[in-house]
Amino acid sequence: MTPPLARGAGKRRRVPIKVRQFPPPHLILWPGYAVGTPIWRLRRAYRIAWRRRFGLRDYLRTAVGWLLWPLISLVLALQAGIKLGGPVARGGGPGVARQIAEQVWLAFAYRIVPRYYYIFELHRPELRRRAAEYLTRAECKSGVYRALKQRGDRSKFVRINDKLSFSSFFGRNGLKVVPVLAAFRAGLRVGNVGDGKLPEGQDLFVKKIEGRGGIGAEVWLAQPHGGYRSSRGAESRAEELVAHVLELSKAGDYLIQPRLSNHPEIADLTPGALSTVRLLTILNEQGEPEAVNAAFRMAISKASPVDNFHAGGIAAPVDLATGTLGAATGLGLGGDFHWYETHPLTGARIRDRRLPQWEAAVALAIAAHRLVAPRVMVGWDIGFLPDGPCLIEGNTGPDADIHQRVELRPIGNARYGALLAWHLERRLGL
Repeated sequence: MTPPLARGAGKRRRVPIKVRQFPPPHLILWPGYAVGTPIWRLRRAYRIAWRRRFGLRDYLRTAVGWLLWPLISLVLALQAGIKLGGPVARGGGPGVARQIAEQVWLAFAYRIVPRYYYIFELHRPELRRRAAEYLTRAECKSGVYRALKQRGDRSKFVRINDKLSFSSFFGRNGLKVVPVLAAFRAGLRVGNVGDGKLPEGQDLFVKKIEGRGGIGAEVWLAQPHGGYRSSRGAESRAEELVAHVLELSKAGDYLIQPRLSNHPEIADLTPGALSTVRLLTILNEQGEPEAVNAAFRMAISKASPVDNFHAGGIAAPVDLATGTLGAATGLGLGGDFHWYETHPLTGARIRDRRLPQWEAAVALAIAAHRLVAPRVMVGWDIGFLPDGPCLIEGNTGPDADIHQRVELRPIGNARYGALLAWHLERRLGL
């Protein structure tokens, strides 16, 4: 394992980073950050990172962003307030006009895009007072995550986002993964994957090799008379299904895997799709993977083949010590700000349920991360199967929104923000 960089090594070190024009970054830290806190350290390092790379053209481009952002944020706040303000006001929150004013202020002061006022429920005074601690998508996805990305010979890195490479690598290393029955690239079947035929009488799952958000996923259920039926009602024989996926692969690589079932103890928390936990691990100060946040995702429609939070599912926070669930909620952008104590379709209790074999799931994620260190962070999707936890996918740029939403708190000053600050400071030689 690569040892952490020593403090002060490599003065003026530059790291690759992108800064979006909208919302524009702060030139200086906004007053209100407590000096020395994790979020203060992270934002200070983030600001140093992009300023070290900025030239005149970058500053001119960003200056345009600074000038236009107040107007853009007002337009976005009006759109969000008109669409989503009514349910909040009727639920005891501030009036729509005040919501819009608060969104504009948060966008100006903390670069929080107006729709996140509803995702993070910043209409609640106790959460709005902590607005500075929320990590935004703009500073994480193209900023901090990019700065902490592995560099060097890419042929030596495990392509975690590639589901075929993911299954092959971790399977070879003795970790439980979903087997790949067949893979297809550019209209051709990958010859060294699978035995050339699909298993009879087994439900199948079709998805993109490097897809996100469940886009393009299909479930095909084995039929008593042979063949398969999709969740949309289409029927197909095995050879026709292969031809169908071959055609799909002309526009993007696909694979076929067995459809997995949930552990009996949590089978009532989904109408059919596999439920997974998104478990974040980050290398700590000793270079060891540490679990920092977890959210359990559930589908709420029988027609949905996946549990994805951004595709209409719900998610509940998970207590890292016990694996116990809190109340669940959706993303908060459809006007539904309900928090579910029970599953909205099955009626099964969510709050206070304990995920089966939780300690084994955490150990699985940590063991997987050790195999890909010195990669700093990974978001692991883990399923709870009848025979134990199983690695489903990995994400090298995991979304912080889901955790800040379901935990009803910012994570900039939590362990998540502290570790990102620690790593970014060392990449910069601070």
